[in-house]
Amino acid sequence: MRRKSGILFSIFLLATVFLVYSPALTGKFIWDDNTYVLNNQLLTAPDGLKRIWFSLDSPSQYFPLTYTVFRIERDLWGLQTTGYHAVNILLHTANAILIWQLLIGLSAPGAELAAVIWALHPVQVESVAWISELKNVLSTFFYLLALLLWLDSDVEPNTSSYRLSGSFLMYLLALSAKTTACTLPIAMVICSWIKGKKLTFQKWLEVGFFMMVGMFAGFFCIWWENWAHGPSEYYVHLSVLESFLVASKALWFYIFKLLFPLPIIFSYPKWNINPHVVSQYSWPILCLGTGIFLWLNRYRWPKIVLAILFFVLTLSPLLGFIPLYTFRYTYVADHYQYLACAGPIALFAACLTKYFNSNKVKSFFPFVCAILIGMLGFLSWRQAHAYRNIEDLWQDTLRKNPNSSLAHNNWGIILAKNNKPTKAITEFEQAIKNNPDDEEAYYNLGVVLAGQNDLSGAASALQHAINIYKKELPPTYKIEGHLMVDTAFSRAYNHLGIVLAEENTPSKAIAAFKQSIKIDPDNAEACNNLGTAWAQQGNSLGAIVEFKEALKINPAYMLARHNLNVLTNSP
Repeated sequence: MRRKSGILFSIFLLATVFLVYSPALTGKFIWDDNTYVLNNQLLTAPDGLKRIWFSLDSPSQYFPLTYTVFRIERDLWGLQTTGYHAVNILLHTANAILIWQLLIGLSAPGAELAAVIWALHPVQVESVAWISELKNVLSTFFYLLALLLWLDSDVEPNTSSYRLSGSFLMYLLALSAKTTACTLPIAMVICSWIKGKKLTFQKWLEVGFFMMVGMFAGFFCIWWENWAHGPSEYYVHLSVLESFLVASKALWFYIFKLLFPLPIIFSYPKWNINPHVVSQYSWPILCLGTGIFLWLNRYRWPKIVLAILFFVLTLSPLLGFIPLYTFRYTYVADHYQYLACAGPIALFAACLTKYFNSNKVKSFFPFVCAILIGMLGFLSWRQAHAYRNIEDLWQDTLRKNPNSSLAHNNWGIILAKNNKPTKAITEFEQAIKNNPDDEEAYYNLGVVLAGQNDLSGAASALQHAINIYKKELPPTYKIEGHLMVDTAFSRAYNHLGIVLAEENTPSKAIAAFKQSIKIDPDNAEACNNLGTAWAQQGNSLGAIVEFKEALKINPAYMLARHNLNVLTNSP
């Protein structure tokens, strides 16, 4: 009977999750999906699998398992997005079932309710409906498997070593899908305490070993981003004090969003963090006061304290102490608390279940659960509509966060592609107004103005973009040493060179093209443009060298081949 009810509950969960996320099933690729899937050569190259695991060619962080799964999916259904969405939804459902099993093992009241709330809560939509967030649901899947295997590794002595080995293997897979899985050792200790199990010396050794592996993975990720691979965009680096202000406010933001999930926004408004404003210290003071209160009541409410501790520590890598690209636009994102929110949700479900079971109102419990689940499911279903295509996503973001420079800039790109330059210019200018340091908006504005023959305006906008790039260069940046290649910075110089050439200032144009190539030696377009500029100056030898270099970088570059043929065949 228990197995049968478990199967029925799993089927109910699967059907419910698919129903709620049905609007996203046919959703198109959005934003980062172009980098992860659509334009990722590692998914189609013959040696792509080897390069995914053993090279620095990944377009983002080192997520080899995630890219491997994307490669398999690309082979299975090409660019038909339904398959990608279905995999995310299946993994999300599997994660909810694993959380249910984990809570049962921890003897938590309302385990089924907690699993359903976690699966249907609107804050999860970003992780499930966004194809790129496969890394989130995939890493969580192996994270939970590793945790369950480790907790049961001492149940049967005959299978202890196998379960421990399996747990470590699952942990490695979780880390290779997303490095934030490094918090697993914390969950091991917390779950052991909740179960009332005393950690033996052997168990502490196991936890310590897992922790060392997680720390190595974390440091490797930092090394990859800042030295080996180099970010294509610049990260926001906060001071220690600013990080504490961001982290303390973010913790309360995430709790509030779990309790009142309205509105759910793809890019939330960015807070103005200023250590010199006294009122901003209310958040860390509130965190400190809550922490002291919980510590004083740790023996009275041990499981409550542990659930909150799991939430805080699982979120810790994403609270602001480690620089993240998204901090350029917002300090918080729903997908950051995908796994961490299981702690508060389990606590809420347990309290709700115990309340109705102990106050002679048990008959109302199914009715309350149905209303709660229905409301959460409806909100998630409604939010999933925003992920049907990139147009819906940015329009939904602008409705809820009209000051989002990210949304204005990307909506402007869409308008420009749809041959609506005037409206696109308005969007780029609004993005700059909301964020004067948005070099991407300045660059896009310059490109569109150039297309409208406003050469002086285009040159000014592109120069602004370049100045911001320079101002935000990290300390490790060396152009000539190519310690970090920033293709966007290179494109800005290249397009400025094009505008300067049209303004009939060839010497300045040549200088801009040279700078573009110095930043990114693989910029074939800049090499071709420099060759064209040399040819116009009568330097045929220099032009031929640049055209050949462009073809060396991209043998299929027909414009460079045409230009080379014109020069070499001319009398």
